[in-house]
Amino acid sequence: MVVTSVPPALRDRIGHDGALALLEMREDERVDWRDEVIAVVTDRFECRLTAEMAALRQTLHEGMQDIRQELAATRLDMLKTRFDVLKWSVAFWTANAAMIVALFTLLGRGRL
Repeated sequence: MVVTSVPPALRDRIGHDGALALLEMREDERVDWRDEVIAVVTDRFECRLTAEMAALRQTLHEGMQDIRQELAATRLDMLKTRFDVLKWSVAFWTANAAMIVALFTLLGRGRL
């Protein structure tokens, strides 16, 4: 709220120049007070922002740790699956090779 006039009783007592000086002083005080309030609010906001950013970084760090652990577990599962596939492939190839050898052996002896 900006005061733009001085009550008539006060203006009569301090005069026109005094009333203008009083209004100017009031406006200067209002501007100074506004600047101080803005500075305090800015400082509080920066402090709160810093705290929230630190909390966010901590949360993100913890989340990344969880993701890394899950990724490591997934890699381990994939490694086990690859090993199983390779194991069964080798068993299949070995069985096929044995059957081919047995077939050629029987064919060579003339039993088939």
